[in-house]
Amino acid sequence: MQRHLNLLWQSLCVTLLAFALSYTLAYDISSLSVLSSVEETADVALSDIYNVVAERRAVSRVSDEVVLVGIDRCTRGEIAAVLEAVDWCEPKAVGLDVFFRHPTHEDATLLAALQNCRNLVLPTRVVYAEDCGQFVVSEESCFDALLPDKTRGVVNLATDHVYQMVREFKVTFPLSDGTTLDNFVVTLTRCAAPEVYGRFAERCNEQEIIRYPSIEFETLMAEEVLDAEGFPTPEAEALLKGRVVLVGAVQDPADFHLTPTQPQMSGLRIHACALQTILSESYIRRMPEWVGWLLAVLFCFLFSWLNMFIKQDARWNNIEALGLRAVQMGLMYGFLVVGCWWFVRHDGYIDFSASLLMIGLSAVASDVWMGLCDIVRLVACNYQQWKHKAKNAHEA
Repeated sequence: MQRHLNLLWQSLCVTLLAFALSYTLAYDISSLSVLSSVEETADVALSDIYNVVAERRAVSRVSDEVVLVGIDRCTRGEIAAVLEAVDWCEPKAVGLDVFFRHPTHEDATLLAALQNCRNLVLPTRVVYAEDCGQFVVSEESCFDALLPDKTRGVVNLATDHVYQMVREFKVTFPLSDGTTLDNFVVTLTRCAAPEVYGRFAERCNEQEIIRYPSIEFETLMAEEVLDAEGFPTPEAEALLKGRVVLVGAVQDPADFHLTPTQPQMSGLRIHACALQTILSESYIRRMPEWVGWLLAVLFCFLFSWLNMFIKQDARWNNIEALGLRAVQMGLMYGFLVVGCWWFVRHDGYIDFSASLLMIGLSAVASDVWMGLCDIVRLVACNYQQWKHKAKNAHEA
């Protein structure tokens, strides 16, 4: 009985030591200035593996709710013609992801097209102001003041630098003037599908995970939207009618971003994936963070107990050590399999990253703990021998 209690106590100590080691790896080492650039570029999450597995399935569909229109290398007059053609096709809503930073001689034509386009959402970019803890508008088109009646949405992507993965989108942005701007795709949903928007708003989430895998979007370039006479082509009219149309650049390398399924995806396509996530209401449910740490504690403790139980056996040999490592690798692989299965089949994200880290560190922590115990026993033994010799010398 005493031996079992001692084993449980040591397993608990090993678990605490593994968490201490994980804290050192996660915070102390990453704080070194020499590793700061590496930390910025090493943006990897367990959900990226889930997305890749889901993307490689032989299951894919083309969205019947969102269509992309590429206006790469178009002049403002050509963009105006495209917007007029798109509006002619009677889409549910139109999202324009283009900033016009400087005035030109074609602005009057473009302004007329923007003013006449129904259910149009214009882009706005914001930055976070640390002094007030709110967002402020940082970029709009040069003539936005002439379109006060048009709806606007924030096109910011949830990244801090170009190497960061775009996995989620922020829903709302509170501004320093007391107002609030919704995300670009949230605003489009409100215009195109009010009932879906109502259910989305009831979720009350600050961030939503973007569903990337197994979805494709019909994409028309500007020349495919207009015929020789400037009217919508039959193909464009069939594709755009009753759908949400996103208009912007689809081939601009400056607007490519890193996503879990593609190393280079245009910002317009990322908005399309986020919009499709809302319109189809295929949200990915995120496991609470505390559940992940609870699983990490449980599995780390169990594996530490198994590790200590085997190593304290006098018959411990290399074959048992190999078996222990096989169990360790099996557990880690099992976490990945279960996580991928749950993500694909049940639209849930189980973050096993803490459990994987703890399982990996538990073996190291066990070796460190047993080494420390041996050192303590050695010091205690030497101290007792010295004390015994000192006592004998004193008696002599």
